[in-house]
Amino acid sequence: VTDATADAQDAVAQAQLYCTRAGFVNAFEGVIACTSGKTINLKVYKGTPVDASAAAIDLTQLGATATETGGGNTNVDIFEAGSMGSSASFAAGDVIIVTISAGDTDATVARFNGTLEIVYTD
Repeated sequence: VTDATADAQDAVAQAQLYCTRAGFVNAFEGVIACTSGKTINLKVYKGTPVDASAAAIDLTQLGATATETGGGNTNVDIFEAGSMGSSASFAAGDVIIVTISAGDTDATVARFNGTLEIVYTD
């Protein structure tokens, strides 16, 4: 998802979680391998889709951006997004979306696997 607010279908297709209850993202961390010396940004967003609507979904970033500089495609780096916890809250009916983007204009290859730790509050 490069601009999930512009295309509701892309945002829903890329969603990691449809929230059936309210809660918060307690942590987002994982592993990544990317082109040596290139910067990768990972972000977590929440948005509220509207039933039977093609309108764009306004997204709000949860927590801080996880930024990682690659050590090479064969090296594994560990990433973690900061500022998660009770302030990274969502409501029932929201979708949670993880995005990845290159921090450089040059070609970048990245592969990652991350885990969202979710805490439900109701």
